[in-house]
Amino acid sequence: MDDYVESLKALADPQRLRVFWLLAHIDERICVAEAMDVLGVSHYNASRQLSQLKKGKLVKATREGKRVFYTLNRQGGPFVDALLAAVRTIPPAGLECEIASCRRLLQIRNSKA
Repeated sequence: MDDYVESLKALADPQRLRVFWLLAHIDERICVAEAMDVLGVSHYNASRQLSQLKKGKLVKATREGKRVFYTLNRQGGPFVDALLAAVRTIPPAGLECEIASCRRLLQIRNSKA
């Protein structure tokens, strides 16, 4: 039961819901710096929001050098899958620019690799 509570608590905050919504729509990994640029929050806030999503088992973190990349948790089980499906149904309502901004940042990062 605790896992369910942690997952729901992770989505109870508007910023975390936005980050999870963004990850659900771009379906690619992002680092803290990319999340802070897209969402317009400090490094501390972006890192904290992503770590709370990780605690709720909604995202996974992978360290590469100094960066930590976050992706959707594909092995979260049926409950996490249902939450992801529900979040994907949330209309963009003005968040299209966040998706476009994130895609541009990812394109820049991928071109440097």
